[in-house]
Amino acid sequence: MKGFIFLILLLLPNLSQVESAELPSTFERPQKLLVTYVDHPSIKPYLELFTQVYQQDLHIDIELRPIPAMRGLIQLEKGLTDADVIRVPESIASFENIVEVEPQLGFAQIQLLCLPGELCDLTILENPALDIETNMGNSYLLQGYNIKAQLHFNENMQSTLNMLRAKRIKYAIFVTPKNNYQVLQDEFNQLPLKTVKLIHIINKKYAPLLPELTKSLQKRLPSFQKERHLINLPSN
Repeated sequence: MKGFIFLILLLLPNLSQVESAELPSTFERPQKLLVTYVDHPSIKPYLELFTQVYQQDLHIDIELRPIPAMRGLIQLEKGLTDADVIRVPESIASFENIVEVEPQLGFAQIQLLCLPGELCDLTILENPALDIETNMGNSYLLQGYNIKAQLHFNENMQSTLNMLRAKRIKYAIFVTPKNNYQVLQDEFNQLPLKTVKLIHIINKKYAPLLPELTKSLQKRLPSFQKERHLINLPSN
């Protein structure tokens, strides 16, 4: 009798195999993705990078679309868009449907930018009589600072920089990748406030693509970072 039971058990398929057969994957590989990005002076190289990642390595066509910073996160969370080119991890902490793609893309710095000739220190942030242009994400990242200045939210970062260059505003809180520090330093007084990581993000329904995205970035990032001097963490 025991031998018969053993034979039956031996002939039965493995439980995990049964479960696997009964639970077919619901993921359908997309042919095209809508990928948003924040309009930033330093964005172009990243657009080129992710065009290569998706179209050349993953063989998935993409449509790139500029979008205001906060709206981009909200639409990605709702699944109205599929990915966003470049963000910081802190900006997605409260979103359940957005996932980070590894590895990180590099580092950026949140800075207070001031017109030449203007004082540029922490007293600017603490002065309720002063106006500072920024976006909602930056204000969230700087919660540890005693900010009493009047913050004016502009989700178009290129527009903020244009206003500063046109001297329509005196102060702005701005995020810039490491390779662009010197460019802004030549134009404005700067006060470094915080260093943040840069990451690529996708809607979690595309999580099955994560291994391929990671493999592609691991292949392409070393030369990308070297060309743009993005490897080392800034010392602030």
